[in-house]
Amino acid sequence: MAAADPDSARTRRFADFVKAHAFDHQFIDRADERRILQEGVARFGVGFEDGQAMLLGVASANDYTVERNADAHIRGLLAHYAGRRGRIGRRDFLDAVAVYDVLAKGTVPDAEIRRRLKAIMVENGWRPRRYGLLRSRKWYREIKTDPELATLRHLTALSS
Repeated sequence: MAAADPDSARTRRFADFVKAHAFDHQFIDRADERRILQEGVARFGVGFEDGQAMLLGVASANDYTVERNADAHIRGLLAHYAGRRGRIGRRDFLDAVAVYDVLAKGTVPDAEIRRRLKAIMVENGWRPRRYGLLRSRKWYREIKTDPELATLRHLTALSS
């Protein structure tokens, strides 16, 4: 009887580790992805590229969502909405928020999704389209970005 291939046993254990890690919420954010890959390299002896491929394969086979893939999908959707003029309307933005929520399987809060989408818009140079009776961009300005939130937290900490 031949001994089991140690590489296949190692990759199988790493695949099981990925399954166990994402079992509860079925969404792997960037921090989790980094931790899983670090464990794969350190504990299981899997190469970085092989670990990424295995992580994506396990995610695909088990219907898990990887944040990096969700962001890429939403970036394409927002690019479609922006069109040649580079402007995204409020309704299209809210549609993209709903799609991201489905991709994230409801694990990411709505306010965080809006911040992520606004960051993608800023990163790509897309601007908000005016909306409403007053034709304003208030809907977009009301979405607080991470630096704005840090400032607000700092100011509330000072007043306490």
